[in-house]
Amino acid sequence: MKRGLLLTVSVVVMVSLALLSCNRRREQQKAEPAPKEKLRVERVEGVGPAEGEPGLVASLVVRNDFRHNVTLESATVELYYSTARICAAELKRPVSVPQRTTATVEVPFGIELSNPLAVYGVWNKVQRGEIDKISLTVVARVKVGPVGRDVKVEKIPLKKVLDMLGVTGEQISKIKL
Repeated sequence: MKRGLLLTVSVVVMVSLALLSCNRRREQQKAEPAPKEKLRVERVEGVGPAEGEPGLVASLVVRNDFRHNVTLESATVELYYSTARICAAELKRPVSVPQRTTATVEVPFGIELSNPLAVYGVWNKVQRGEIDKISLTVVARVKVGPVGRDVKVEKIPLKKVLDMLGVTGEQISKIKL
């Protein structure tokens, strides 16, 4: 159960960072590479308990091709099964990625479980590949250099998120609780 929960939470954190990198207005204004290509999570190095405080810390390798530091000031990611809210992860403190670099970033977050048994049930469905009814909602504040922007993405299907991150059903099914 603990390992499955850690994977679910790490996927939630990766999704929030990936979704925060989207900036459609700027993409239309300039003929530059799409912002989602300028900021991306390369891999998850690990997820574990935070030292000296409740919650978890995800260790992510993030590539920032912007010419400014990128700061995730606040973020909340909620996991839904159909219309029921199952759990939420909230960023505990701002996280920055230095300009034009690939760096390991420690992302501290707290988890709120609406119903621990529902989390276990949803995890079993994910392992069996039954993810059609699972979705995420992301609400965040991100800064690129001096410019901040609020981001809200509602009910993005988990399948779309996993495809963006290159995670296969086979990889998920190998994780044991």
